[in-house]
Amino acid sequence: MRWTTEGLAAMGFPDPSLEYGLPDLSNLFSDNLANVSLDRVGGQFRGPTKYPDYGVWMNFVRLTDAAIREYEQARGHLEEYRLHANDGRVMGYYRAVNELENAVGATHRATLNAKRLQSLQSRRLHKPTPRQENLFRLARNRIEHMDEELANKGRVKQGLAHYLLPWTTRLLIGDVTLPYRDLASCITKMYRNVEKIRQAPSK
Repeated sequence: MRWTTEGLAAMGFPDPSLEYGLPDLSNLFSDNLANVSLDRVGGQFRGPTKYPDYGVWMNFVRLTDAAIREYEQARGHLEEYRLHANDGRVMGYYRAVNELENAVGATHRATLNAKRLQSLQSRRLHKPTPRQENLFRLARNRIEHMDEELANKGRVKQGLAHYLLPWTTRLLIGDVTLPYRDLASCITKMYRNVEKIRQAPSK
């Protein structure tokens, strides 16, 4: 049985003909934590070695890996939904929603850790623009507090996204938007910071 666009909409799913413009980040290696562990065994460890800075560094690498992995999984699930929703394969859409929430949270935390690591580095690290910092702060806060806002009648107007809604060029939640290009840009910046601190390419 074929599922119509109207039927999908009645169940709360978007038009499967929408194209989601998430930049392709499949060229970014998402297991740099393994590289850092091997650096340590091989005597090439170049991150901070004393606590608490060591913990900040290891969390930074872990979160950057997670952001890449969740983002790319979301990109794949949205494409799966787009291609197969009319055949009844629809849950990839909500898997993508969950993965994008995770990607935004991990990226936000990674940027905060990168800011802490900058004081330990002679090299200038990549950082979000002030606009991007604000976008991530707003999106992260909406994600974290949406349940509370929904519980307080009138805080979230009908018609606004009550979860992190993937749209054609951006993510929406409440009255906040986060363009895909900014999400991809900040993930890539954090990835390049891992390479800068390790002083080695990722592979």
